[in-house]
Amino acid sequence: MIEERTEKRFGERSFTIFIEKESSSYDGSDDSNIVICKSVNLSSDGLQVVIDDPIPERKVLRLCLDVRGKPPIFVVGEVMWQLEEKDTGEYSVGFRLFDSEGSDYQHWRQTVSELIESARAVDDAASDLE
Repeated sequence: MIEERTEKRFGERSFTIFIEKESSSYDGSDDSNIVICKSVNLSSDGLQVVIDDPIPERKVLRLCLDVRGKPPIFVVGEVMWQLEEKDTGEYSVGFRLFDSEGSDYQHWRQTVSELIESARAVDDAASDLE
């Protein structure tokens, strides 16, 4: 796989991500299909998650990030790639996020920037103790 990252990553696997794989129908005859998973890493324009079942590449889905102590952040993302983890049978999935009407994309970018800066400050403090 060719490395195409342009943004810094926050690599803590502890954020809960909700992925709406299927939307509910307008008439209520079909329920939505929400998958709950954990993040592997986050950037201002994307994220990587681990899930149990594959998602077709190029599919555009609604996602929600649950950051402890903050309101949920709703964004829209496109599946750019996925890899099956042979040891576990899980799938690593990479999403590219984009700004869309009704999404919290700008709030997402700000939150991820704050997480990266906070992690950098902790790393700097730890290296000062060495």
